[in-house]
Formats: sequence, C-alpha cells, structure tokens
Amino acid sequence: MQNVKLSLETLSLKKFFLFFLFKITLNEIYRKVKSLHGF
Repeated sequence: MQNVKLSLETLSLKKFFLFFLFKITLNEIYRKVKSLHGF
C-alpha cells in the first residue's frame, strides 16, 4: 500500500512539473509572437 501511495505522489509531481514546463513554454511562444508582430 505504501508503494502505491508513493507512486501516486510521484505521478502528481510529474504532472505538476509538466504543467509548469508547458506554461513556461507557452509564455515564451506568446512573447516571441508578440514581439514578432509588434503588439
């Protein structure tokens, strides 16, 4: 049972990390597009 809990925590951590990375990447793309079009 302990192993299942641990793996679940690791999974949620991975999800959070991926989401964080995704947000940063999205922000970078948004900024590049903005500077490209001169908004």
